[in-house]
Order: sequence, then structure tokens, then C-alpha cells
Amino acid sequence: MTERLKGDDRLLDRLQSLTGELHQDDGQSRDAIAERTRKLSAKLETFLSEEIRCRLDRTFLERRLEVISSSAHAHVSDGDDSPERSMEADLNSLYSEIQAVAHMSVQQSFVVPIMARLELKQKLNQAHSEAVLDHVRATKAVPF
Repeated sequence: MTERLKGDDRLLDRLQSLTGELHQDDGQSRDAIAERTRKLSAKLETFLSEEIRCRLDRTFLERRLEVISSSAHAHVSDGDDSPERSMEADLNSLYSEIQAVAHMSVQQSFVVPIMARLELKQKLNQAHSEAVLDHVRATKAVPF
């Protein structure tokens, strides 16, 4: 009887350690990471959009300065600023697309991989938990 009780104690200890291995996938933790990812990605989109706008503005201003410098050196004052207006119109058309491009870039570079990793981790935790539970269920309780 003592041997049987010791065996049962070992079995109970093993079952207890197995149930301790069950990953309590904290849904709140996963949700918190997902929410933080969304917030940070929105901020990154804003910063990236602003950076692109500043670069475009700088390029436009540098090009404009080159045109002004070259016309000053050539002493040409024909009053034709049509290329400049065309460039400005092209620049304005780009502004409307910056936010969408920044969004796609951030999603592809950061959000999608992070969310995929979270989902993979959840699936792995669930598979591990199911394996442990299957093992616990397969262990037959000893009748008293």
C-alpha cells in the first residue's frame, strides 16, 4: 500500500508539474501588445510622412535655387516660370499619396510581422497546452 501511495504521489507531482507548464496565454497581454503596435505604427506613419514631405520640400527648394542661380548667371529674365509651376504641381500631387505610402511601408515592415509573430506564439502555446492536457487525460487516475 505504501508503494502504491508513493507511486500516486509521484504521479500527482508529475501531473501538477505538467499543469504548471500549461501556458496561460494572457489574452490581455497579447491584446496590449497588439494595441501598442497599432499606436506606435500610427506614430511612425506620421513621422515617416513628415520626413518624406520635408525631403520633397528640400528637393524642391534646392531645385528652385538652382534654377534661380542659373538664370541669374545667364542674365535671362524671360519671366517664364512654367517649369517651376509644373514642378510645384507635381510636388502637390505627391503630397496626397505620402500618407498612403507611409502606411503601406509601416504595415509591411513592422505591423504584419509583429502580428504574425503574436499569432504564431498563440498557436504554439495552444498546441503545447493541448499536448499537456492530452497527456494529463491519458494518465489514468488510480482508484482508491
